[in-house]
Amino acid sequence: MEKRKRKTVRTHRALSVAEQEVLQEEGVSLEQAMDQFLQAKQAERAAQRTIRDYKTHFRYLLSWLKKNHPLATLPTITVNMLREYVNWMTSGKELYDDHPQKRKKKGIVGLSPMTVNVRIRTMRAFFNWCEREGLVQQSPAFEIKLQKVDEDKICSFTEEQLRKLLSVPDRNIFNEFRDYVIMATLADTGLRISELLSLKAVDVDFEQLTLTVPWEKEKLVKHVSYRFQKKLVAC
Repeated sequence: MEKRKRKTVRTHRALSVAEQEVLQEEGVSLEQAMDQFLQAKQAERAAQRTIRDYKTHFRYLLSWLKKNHPLATLPTITVNMLREYVNWMTSGKELYDDHPQKRKKKGIVGLSPMTVNVRIRTMRAFFNWCEREGLVQQSPAFEIKLQKVDEDKICSFTEEQLRKLLSVPDRNIFNEFRDYVIMATLADTGLRISELLSLKAVDVDFEQLTLTVPWEKEKLVKHVSYRFQKKLVAC
């Protein structure tokens, strides 16, 4: 029984190599596959920011492959190559060494786990798509795991601290009253400051006591509603 199982594995691997050779002969380059992937995502109406991030991550990966595996092609990229790339991002890459605008920071090596995970997700999305499209036998990113990220402990204000903070602005002075309303709304709704500052008059419903916050323009239009205190309306 064990011998039969081993024979099956060898046959599967031989078939995989043969199919990879066919794919190489068809001449689908890694760059062409990436372009096709981006076109597919645009057809799915992916956010423009997502498309830009994919392009940036592809540029980083291609640059690394050309330096470390110059003969690598789409069918010959392996999980070990991608793990090598992940390890390099984690402990070998100098911060901003390939950034088009920011100056390289010498001596600061390694990206944060969150940044590495974003790029791993891009690799997974791309190579899994290549597998579904028949461009590769199996996604080499399938076994690439996300890195563990230490959870940041967020310390919130106590009720007493919040009362002291809101007592500072003089509500008889216009600009200080404005600051009071901003702080109270942020505390009551959990909005980001950028979300609050982007609100328009039409986004405020005084009857339902809600704020409708559109997502950033580059994303598909969605809305999130927040209830706010009646005392703010009375102000």
